Amino acid sequence: ITFVFADFAAASNNKKFHIGVALLSAVLKQHGFQTSLIHLFEDIGEAHFIQELHKHSPDVLAFSYNSNIFRPIKKYIQWAEVLKVQKIHGGLHPTIAPEECMEFAPIQVICRGEGEEALVEFCRAVQEKKDFRFIRNLWVKDQGKIIKNPIRPLIEDLDTLPFLDYEVFNYHELANYVDFKQLVFMASRGCPYQCTYCCNHSLKKLYPNQEKYVRFKTPGRFIEEIKDGLKRYPNVESLRFFDDTLTLNKDFFIPFANLYKKEVGRPYSCNDRANQITREIAEKFKESGCASIDIGIESGNEKIRNVVMKRHMKTEQII
Repeated sequence: ITFVFADFAAASNNKKFHIGVALLSAVLKQHGFQTSLIHLFEDIGEAHFIQELHKHSPDVLAFSYNSNIFRPIKKYIQWAEVLKVQKIHGGLHPTIAPEECMEFAPIQVICRGEGEEALVEFCRAVQEKKDFRFIRNLWVKDQGKIIKNPIRPLIEDLDTLPFLDYEVFNYHELANYVDFKQLVFMASRGCPYQCTYCCNHSLKKLYPNQEKYVRFKTPGRFIEEIKDGLKRYPNVESLRFFDDTLTLNKDFFIPFANLYKKEVGRPYSCNDRANQITREIAEKFKESGCASIDIGIESGNEKIRNVVMKRHMKTEQII
């Protein structure tokens, strides 16, 4: 399986790591598949792209993209038609705008929602030449109609997922490593907030078990994942946690911070919300080696922030 991942819509043409693709690759490898990646970090021409396709020579081509990349990646999707193999499209845009994706003629199969189980099932069906039209999470074009399969439940126990596959990205060549000497991780999935500018509310509605939408790995398991990553990349100087709000679950964060201090002890940065940070949390950040925190203020105007954006955050909390 060869992934095609594009991030050339970013401001700088630096190769960047993508946790979703790295995890899907790890899951596929866990089930005995071989994976590779065509990483489009700059806009390349048709001949170059087709040369890359033939070099990888996949049995399945898996495109992953967000909404901002859908328009520029369309030409690559069209060019990929030269390869007569099964193709599948996933990521945020196929998940939240499936009709728009399926209107584009070359797209025959999309995966909506969490893709780990569905992608393995799809690849297994292709491998064994079985019918994949009725796999949950997939929308499939079939003789002029679209088969819209239901979404399977969220994966509730994140500890069951494998560690990230950094190697599929050649992590040592990425900006995360070269420019920042940083290793990236994620402890959780889902966000309970309903900020109006975010797709979070649309994602949550997809799942039959949406009450389990916010999930954290157990602290011990997450520490093991971090230590495994540091064995592979011992020269990194710091860690970056990409969770929306690292301290959302205090039952996770307090024991995790204690373990991190003892067993990892490197500087880290993360995202958080002003209304989550109590004195206890601030002290745990300090003790455990947190070097910086990204906090979204969004607007200094309380009406814009809370009525328009639904941030539900008082000015006093931010200050």
